[in-house]
Amino acid sequence: MAKRKKKSVEEWVEELEALAEEEKWVALLKAADRCVEEYPKHSAGYYGRGIAKSKLEYQEEAIADYDEALELETQDKKKA
Repeated sequence: MAKRKKKSVEEWVEELEALAEEEKWVALLKAADRCVEEYPKHSAGYYGRGIAKSKLEYQEEAIADYDEALELETQDKKKA
């Protein structure tokens, strides 16, 4: 079985945005989970997962993902 090529963060952001725009919430959740697995220190996956969970009515889990995305964004801004 061929190993799947790792996507860049930018590729993940494009995919997550497209799925959100198409309102494909379950697909967005799955893609965001994979993004978090590949880039656990980047906010994009957590933010996408928060959107999906919110739309799927998992509000407390969505808030936790939004909080993590915000924390990572804040850390990035402090480094800059």
